[in-house]
Amino acid sequence: MCSYNAVNGKPTCASPFLNHVLRQKFKFNGYITGDTGAVNDIYAAHKYVKTPAEAACKALRDGGCDMDSGSVYAEHLLEGVNAGYCSMEDTP
Repeated sequence: MCSYNAVNGKPTCASPFLNHVLRQKFKFNGYITGDTGAVNDIYAAHKYVKTPAEAACKALRDGGCDMDSGSVYAEHLLEGVNAGYCSMEDTP
């Protein structure tokens, strides 16, 4: 589960570094989920991106986050795909 905090200036749910360590170094092949509100925090609290659609795509593509236990994926992921922030091929 990725959390609300940031590591090295990047929200954990949008962190390519943490995604790499978990999936490549530790060979984790299970599901990664965002703590409730953590994907929302990528834009709302951390101001890492400007919109929820960008946050959804950052979490999916960069963070390797399979599921969002909040509502950002359900409400904004398709918008992010349509805007070109991420694609269907970005799924972990």
